[in-house]
Amino acid sequence: MKIKCPFCRTDYAADIPGGKRAECALCGHAWMPPRHRGPILIWGAVLFAAVFAGMAAVRYMPTKKPKAPLVIEMTGVQKTAEEAWVVSGRVRNLSGKIYGIPDMALVVKNNAGDEVLRQKVRPPVPILDIGEAAEFAHTIADFPPAAKKLAVEFIK
Repeated sequence: MKIKCPFCRTDYAADIPGGKRAECALCGHAWMPPRHRGPILIWGAVLFAAVFAGMAAVRYMPTKKPKAPLVIEMTGVQKTAEEAWVVSGRVRNLSGKIYGIPDMALVVKNNAGDEVLRQKVRPPVPILDIGEAAEFAHTIADFPPAAKKLAVEFIK
């Protein structure tokens, strides 16, 4: 087995049993040489191959889509006396962290699924604590007559 003095870097070819100290003939430094690594290297290579194969298998396995930390729940749509519509709902933090609420948009679509109106909605609060919810209400003055589907979503 080859060993090297860690102090002066002198190389030696020596067969020193595990747990025995070596002493450099040049500088006198004494140290514990590493044990023979033959079996360790073989088992390390086998372990690496197994982990790599497992990672390759996991890579192609279907995964669950992570649940969104913030969700928008619509709670109502009401027509006012002034012929406007009020859309109300809440933003809920489902995660275990504090989250800032991104900008939101009210999207109105016709029967064919074409977008006929998009308006920015102010977030009710800037941030939501863990498990917290905040109510919002947005008024649409000129509601499109072709409107059939309504949603509030986060702007990405």
